[in-house]
Amino acid sequence: MTNTPKDRPRDTKEKTSGFDISSMLGDMSINISLKEEDKKAIQGALSEMADKMEHRWIVTQRLMILAIVLAVLGQLINWGLGL
Repeated sequence: MTNTPKDRPRDTKEKTSGFDISSMLGDMSINISLKEEDKKAIQGALSEMADKMEHRWIVTQRLMILAIVLAVLGQLINWGLGL
């Protein structure tokens, strides 16, 4: 008899996702210095990206709501016609 995936015992070890670079660096710290104008440019770019992302997320949510409403409407029509 072979073990199917349901028959095998599960690993109880906790799996960590990603790579932790702090284990390699130890007590080392990194400081990055930027000019004030560069900081403002980076912050402006990040703010613009965040605004675009938020807008796209709102559009996505509205499309999902529309799809759900149309699916429910289609199901109601299907039940009403008795197809």
